[in-house]
Amino acid sequence: MTDIKTIQLLLVGEAKTGKTLFTKKALGYDVDDHVLNHCIDGYYPTMGVEVHPHIYQYDYEYYRFNIWELGGKIKNTNEAHYFSKCSEKIIAFYSNKDEYDKVTETLNKYVQETSDIYYLYNKKNGNQVMTEHADFILDLQNCSHQDICDIFDTIM
Repeated sequence: MTDIKTIQLLLVGEAKTGKTLFTKKALGYDVDDHVLNHCIDGYYPTMGVEVHPHIYQYDYEYYRFNIWELGGKIKNTNEAHYFSKCSEKIIAFYSNKDEYDKVTETLNKYVQETSDIYYLYNKKNGNQVMTEHADFILDLQNCSHQDICDIFDTIM
């Protein structure tokens, strides 16, 4: 394998916006009803920060994405400030106007100008509001691993 460039990718958003589901699908995990039935009301809360390394090939080159998944309620955490300083790419998750406003407020407060920021609108249950700010629109519950790979292609 040739040299691998490392990219720090920070996932931010309020609780239940799809960050964990996005990560599991990006890493190729089979996310099915069995898994979803063993969580709390259809939700696995992320406590603090989870780091998931992911090797990704793009244009005949290899990249290591360190996916930093920051637990919900980012408005009240110091981690948002620390991790945003170290991140080259940020994906902000939201599924309604209130979540969009909160994640935008946090990003405006903490993020360095050197980070590339992308907005992912998770259209839960087929709802589709507030999509005008979205770089990506997905139903994360029903999207495929390839849909996630397409996002990696775009942010490269």
